[in-house]
Formats: sequence, C-alpha cells, structure tokens
Amino acid sequence: MPSDTGVRQLLALADGRRVLLVRSRPPACFLLADPLAGGVLVNTPPFERALYATLPPVRFIVYPSARGAGDVAAWREATGARVVAGVGEPVPGPVDERADGTIRITGRLDFLALSGVTRGTIALRSKGPPGIVFFGPALSQATGWPALRPDAADWSWENRVIGALGIAGLSFDFAYCDDYMEQVAKSGPGAAEAVAAGLREVTC
Repeated sequence: MPSDTGVRQLLALADGRRVLLVRSRPPACFLLADPLAGGVLVNTPPFERALYATLPPVRFIVYPSARGAGDVAAWREATGARVVAGVGEPVPGPVDERADGTIRITGRLDFLALSGVTRGTIALRSKGPPGIVFFGPALSQATGWPALRPDAADWSWENRVIGALGIAGLSFDFAYCDDYMEQVAKSGPGAAEAVAAGLREVTC
C-alpha cells in the first residue's frame, strides 16, 4: 500500500507559485513553494526523516490550528523554519510568531483570523492574481468545494458563522482545507465564487 505522505501531487501552479500535496489523510498537509518566501509548510504530519528528505527547503511552517500540528519541535529543528500560529492557539511545540493581524511573511503572504473552530484558527493567504487560501479546519471540502459545516468539537459555531461573512467577501482562485480528499475535493480555479455561494446558504 502506498504511503499517504511525501510530495505526491502538484495541485496548482499559479504565477510562479506551486501548491504541493504532502499528506492526503486529514489533517492534510500542503507545501506552498513561493519564489519570494521559499517553502511554506501548512500543517505537519508525524515527523519522518524519509518524508523530510522529499521536500524542497522549508522556511516557514504555518499551523491554521493546533489540529494539524504533528511533531512541531522535530519539524522545526529539522527544517530550521520559523513556526507561525494564531494568537492563543495551543500548538504543542515552539511557536516563533503569533499571527495577530499585523504579521505577514511577504507582501503577498498574510494571515486571516477565523476563530470558531478553535480559539486561534487562522488561514494563510497568498494574494493573487491568482489568490490561494489555506483555510485549515475553518471550512470543509471533503465532499467538494470548501464549505461551512459544523463540527462537534467547534469552540464557537457563532464565531464561525460571523467569520464566514468575511470569507464571502474575499477574492481568491484556489482554496484548500484540512480535510482535503484527492478524489472529491474541488479547489479551483473559481473557488471564491463557489465558496461564497455555499456560505450564503448557511448565513442567510
């Protein structure tokens, strides 16, 4: 049976940026290869030296929530990357930067606060055109386009709904979530319109 980790698929190629799928089993892990920022790893699986060897150089590790934080200290030590997580998010390991609305990686790589799933859920946004957003667990795409679905472990469903109003106004072309499933997930182009249409059904 093939491993579910390792650089296995190029998901998007956008203006010199590449989105690579590193782990398919939720919480999914992605690598954004950006010409200016370098490699940005979104979520980490349990650390394996063989898996690490398949990755291009990683300069930043971003945790949209603690749910995607596997072996944080080991990944940080192996890559030498700076670790970024939301304010108050209980990531089980060292965090170098707390995304508080002022932190950004480059001029076009920033963070969006999406509290509700966990206290400090954030999204990583690579501004376009074309735009790319990693929503973590804030949205779910296990059955298609990213959508707002309640989770029994939600910290606050009300906050999730309020945060969704801001998502509906964003401009982006590709979107990825923690429960990305290769066989059924739709990620773009055209993600913003599809996501906004789904959010209207929940929030209106």
